[in-house]
Amino acid sequence: MKIGIDIDEVIVEYVKHYLKLCEEKLGRKFLIEEISQFNMGVVFNIPEEVVDTISKEFNENQLFQELDFVKGAKGAISILSKDNELFFITSRPKSIREGTHDFFNKHLPGTKFEIIFSEKCNGNEKTKAEICRELGIKVLIEDRRKYAIDCAEKGIKVLLMDKPWNRDNCEHENITRVRSGDEIMEEIRGMKNEY
Repeated sequence: MKIGIDIDEVIVEYVKHYLKLCEEKLGRKFLIEEISQFNMGVVFNIPEEVVDTISKEFNENQLFQELDFVKGAKGAISILSKDNELFFITSRPKSIREGTHDFFNKHLPGTKFEIIFSEKCNGNEKTKAEICRELGIKVLIEDRRKYAIDCAEKGIKVLLMDKPWNRDNCEHENITRVRSGDEIMEEIRGMKNEY
């Protein structure tokens, strides 16, 4: 089976490290539980240009190279890669494309996967849903509401990692909320009979 997997907050813990840098730069505490939508500037009342500056610094200093794996993700990827085709589909900016490849080649040596940059990152403006349909990906593991809904509406099954920013208005018959690598593995095993 072909499986699409988002990177940030599905495979690695991006937000925790990003908020740590925000705390250092802005001198105040930020909690993941407060993130009710994906726009950090709106949630924390930070001007967009400040958010952009911090994001640029995070990426330019390659702080994303120090990210921790989401609990159970590394093991799940190792198991899933044996009998499935894995596609890491990310909306990370083009500027960290090489660093993203380096990170996964270092931390997942010998694991079969392909990394695909979606939306504004790949030059042809394809959405995650379009990429999934073109490649015949049957299920996407995702944390962002907009990508989950778009894929679900196009007939792609979505395993939605439960996060504070995706708890509102994210119901669809093709979306199943999951909270751990174990739940993902259980859902994938159940889908094997369908595909």
